[in-house]
Amino acid sequence: MNDFPVALQILLMQQENVLTRAQLTNHGVKAWRVSDALAQQKWSAITSRVIKLDVQPLTREQERIAASLHFDELVLTGIAALEIEGFEETHDRRIDLIGPRGGRREPSLNVLIHTTRRPFTLAPGFPRRTSNALSVVHAMAWAETLLKAQHIAYWAVREGLVTLNDLYFEVLNNKRSQIMKAAFPRVFSLREQIDTVHEHLFLNLCRQNQLPEPIRKQPFETDSGVTLHSDFAFRVRDKLLAVEIDGRQHHTAEGLRVDEYRMQVFAEHGADTFRISNTEIVEQPLAVVRALRFRLGQM
Repeated sequence: MNDFPVALQILLMQQENVLTRAQLTNHGVKAWRVSDALAQQKWSAITSRVIKLDVQPLTREQERIAASLHFDELVLTGIAALEIEGFEETHDRRIDLIGPRGGRREPSLNVLIHTTRRPFTLAPGFPRRTSNALSVVHAMAWAETLLKAQHIAYWAVREGLVTLNDLYFEVLNNKRSQIMKAAFPRVFSLREQIDTVHEHLFLNLCRQNQLPEPIRKQPFETDSGVTLHSDFAFRVRDKLLAVEIDGRQHHTAEGLRVDEYRMQVFAEHGADTFRISNTEIVEQPLAVVRALRFRLGQM
């Protein structure tokens, strides 16, 4: 392969030793040479169009590249696309692709093709893949269980690849798609657990930035004997700082009344309140850390 043109050698490195027949011939490699290398088992045919220039077993990355090269009008989506962003590799080896309707052609055993009438946004880089939000929604739709679907979403939010609003927007604006119909209840199951998701993100934020370990669900008893729990709390010497993580419901008139009442109860127990929003945790985590450090330093 040292006798290949420099441009072809660069392509080999970029594509993990996987090339299409067209790429080889376009760079001057004769068809007979390709046939001889395959016959002598120096190279291996992955599909009718894609060749691996050795005979070693395919890596997962090579599988993704080969699928993307063979189906040149389709792009990776779902778990296969998220793996490029760091999601743990799956064991079923499934690779999902999506593209314009009518794009089906010679599917490999582990490749599942999904077509769509609507345009989709391509994430940058190679292999070609859909936007992170679309990849997450598709992965959630095709996950074997609801728990696996939620795990995918929580991972993507923690990694900063998407926000929950991105996922809501994706399914709400494409409700006619059969895949979106499957994803819709799973995505909106996250709405029901939105506090749990952001509490988890907040806890990770504290640990990653060497903040004190917060107390979970600090109890505060009201005059009537009802116990309220703050999302978190910090104890500095003899003082308490209650942490409240606000979703969109806190911006309604009723939500604001509830918040005022809770802060009053916390204050009766000598605790100040530190309020942060779900959006701030996901989109401005360092600002949250700075503000929290400042409040703790004042105690």
